Amino acid sequence: MTLALSTDFLIPEFSETLTYLGTSYSCIQSEVSEDTRIAEGGLDLDDELSLVVAIACPVAENSTLTFRSTSWRCIRVVTDSGNIMKRLYLAKPFGKVG
Repeated sequence: MTLALSTDFLIPEFSETLTYLGTSYSCIQSEVSEDTRIAEGGLDLDDELSLVVAIACPVAENSTLTFRSTSWRCIRVVTDSGNIMKRLYLAKPFGKVG
C-alpha cells in the first residue's frame, strides 16, 4: 500500500501560493464568501475564504498571511483525519471572526 503525501494533492497547475513570515507555501483556494453589513462607520464588506495547505505549513490561528497580494487573518485551522492536509479559514484582518 502506498501512502498519499501532501505534495500529491498540490498539483502545480491548480495550486497557488500564500506567504507567511516571508516564506511561500503552496495552497489550493476553496470556499469564498462576501457579505455586506452595517457597521459603525457605514457599510462594511466582509470577505472570508479558506485555503487547503500541506500539514507542514506553520500558519496558526490569529496569525496574518498574504494571499493574492491581500493580508488575511487566520481565524481557524482544521487538520484532516489523515494528518496530511489542513484547511485555513481566513478573514480580512478587521473583519468578523467566525
